[in-house]
Amino acid sequence: AERVMLMPERPWRDFYRQFGGEGQMQVRERMAATITDLMRRPDHECVLAVSHGSAIKEFLDHVRGAAADERERVPGNCSVLHFAFDDAADTFELVEVFTQEDYARELGLEPLVATAGPQRG
Repeated sequence: AERVMLMPERPWRDFYRQFGGEGQMQVRERMAATITDLMRRPDHECVLAVSHGSAIKEFLDHVRGAAADERERVPGNCSVLHFAFDDAADTFELVEVFTQEDYARELGLEPLVATAGPQRG
C-alpha cells in the first residue's frame, strides 16, 4: 500500500524477501498456476482477474516466455490485459492490452498527463 515510486526498478528478483514477501519468480509461478487452475475448471470460459501491476507483469512475462522483457514497464493503473487460454495445451496468448490512454481515446477525452509534485517557491 505504498507509492510505486518506492519500488525498485525491474527486475526486482528477491528484493521483497527481506520484508517477508515473495521473490519475483515465486510471484510469477503463483500467478501462472492460479490462473491456469481457474481456467481448467468447468464453466470458467471467461474469467476476470484483478491484481497489482507487478503481479500482472509477472503473469505477462510467463505468457511471453523467452520473449519477455523483464525491464519493460509494469502495466499502468486500470490497464486491462486480455488473454486467450488454450485448454488442450494449458497455454495463454496475449490478445490485447487496453490502457488509460485507450480509455481516454474511447471516451473522447484528452490524454492523461502525469502531474508534477507540489511546486516549491
